Amino acid sequence: MSVKIKYDPKATPALFEELVTRSENYTNKQLAEKMGISVPVLRDWEETYPAMQEARHRGEKARYHLLKKEAERSLLKQLQGYYIEETKTVYIDDGTGSPRIKEQTTTRKHVAPSPAITIFTLSNLDPERWLQQRVARELPAQDKQIVVEFIDTDSLSEK
Repeated sequence: MSVKIKYDPKATPALFEELVTRSENYTNKQLAEKMGISVPVLRDWEETYPAMQEARHRGEKARYHLLKKEAERSLLKQLQGYYIEETKTVYIDDGTGSPRIKEQTTTRKHVAPSPAITIFTLSNLDPERWLQQRVARELPAQDKQIVVEFIDTDSLSEK
């Protein structure tokens, strides 16, 4: 005998919003399973109760915000460089068949800033100065042919 879960106007949208926010692109099937309901019930609730649609929207917006913040932290880390610690462990047999640590060394290594990430960031934050652009300009037609000249934007700013 299965337990039938009822829609609770206060708890259900809040739970759904939290699941959508914390999800890693869960499918409707996975979201429904986490809520203890079937996919048709989830669809029915979203069609019947506007609060469920709003909860999905708020959850997706919150998830996007979390992902954006994480991407910004990661970008900053790649721009500045960072340190990692690597531990190397050497084991020996202690005579009983169980391994015993003979030697353990920890090395701190620096990961240099990423030139590609630096170029990407500068190109997006200050495109006028850092982005390498080509601009196409149409010249007057000659013999019914269209002539297109590519101009380096740096040469335009010097004039």
